[in-house]
Amino acid sequence: MYTTEIYEKDYEYEGLESFINDMTPEKSYLLWKLLLKNIESLSSWGAQEFFKGEYKWFYYSEHLKKFDARFLKILKERAWLVDKSNYLKKPCEITPSDLSDGYSKESPNGDILIGVLGFESEAGDHLSEDDRKKLEIVRRYPLDYLERVLGETNSQAKGKQTEEEEKEWIPECEPEECALKIQEVKPDRIVTRGFSSQILSIDASWVDKLVKDAERTQTEMRVKPIDRKAIGRWGEKYVYEALKRKYEGQGNVIETDSGLKVMSDDGETEIVWLNKYEDRGKGYDFAIRTKGSEMQYIEVKTKTGQDEELVEVTGAQWEFARRLSEEGHGETYSFYVVFNAGKRNAEIRILRNPIDLWKEGKLYAHPVNFKL
Repeated sequence: MYTTEIYEKDYEYEGLESFINDMTPEKSYLLWKLLLKNIESLSSWGAQEFFKGEYKWFYYSEHLKKFDARFLKILKERAWLVDKSNYLKKPCEITPSDLSDGYSKESPNGDILIGVLGFESEAGDHLSEDDRKKLEIVRRYPLDYLERVLGETNSQAKGKQTEEEEKEWIPECEPEECALKIQEVKPDRIVTRGFSSQILSIDASWVDKLVKDAERTQTEMRVKPIDRKAIGRWGEKYVYEALKRKYEGQGNVIETDSGLKVMSDDGETEIVWLNKYEDRGKGYDFAIRTKGSEMQYIEVKTKTGQDEELVEVTGAQWEFARRLSEEGHGETYSFYVVFNAGKRNAEIRILRNPIDLWKEGKLYAHPVNFKL
């Protein structure tokens, strides 16, 4: 008795490899729809079989083995899926919840497609029900906020909570009640005294300014996290109102679950407010999409006063801006700094392309942290 091959069946999409080589978000959404269309009328078992090849042989009796079809291997090994930051990822590098909103999520056998592509597991998939609930609560807040809350909890347990930490921020008015004042700032190059000829000779007034900046930042950090969050929330609402008023003059504005849509003769523009319901912790707060592509990214920074001070920027925000600048799209990222938050004289000043401003010596960054 000896082994006899009966048949081998494998499958591929004609032109798939060249299609993926020149991938764009629009093409990725189209490929996703095509895959869903192919399996939408099949049973769950049939949908899984669609992605399989098979090998049949005889050795004493007939044997059958299933394997990933050639086209599925390409889909699993290549970066063709778009995440919420508009970057291409392999299926194993992304979770289903991190997929761009451009993908159809409601489709028969959509869970089968996600399963066969081998997405990264969602955090909490293997947790108990209680632990999953705890994780869902934690995921609503950024890491730096949770760290501050835990730090404060420990301080309270030791009886060291200060009177300042108990303050609660209450605005004088709501964002929609304020007049709109917005301007783009063009900073001049910073002239730093004391660093000529590689000799460190800093004058006393400049040292005093650095000390005051640091002290002011430390004072801001001592404000209770819920208050800082309330201030930041007010600033984002104010920017949302500003964008809404700006686009009202360009077409028909429709409020959506994720922000706004503007219908005009030039096409559709969508303003996505990432933190409308909960803080996502991304490198930006608003994304403005034109003709289906994200074109502008806005990170909101909020101050309750008018005086110059250090504004905190997270590593995720700075890195996202840096990557855009490196790819030649630095102009698409802006800081919208809200002054006088909670007051009727609130205003927005726009810093566009902060990475290039910093490289040109027009934006002062302090302190700087690096990871090694």
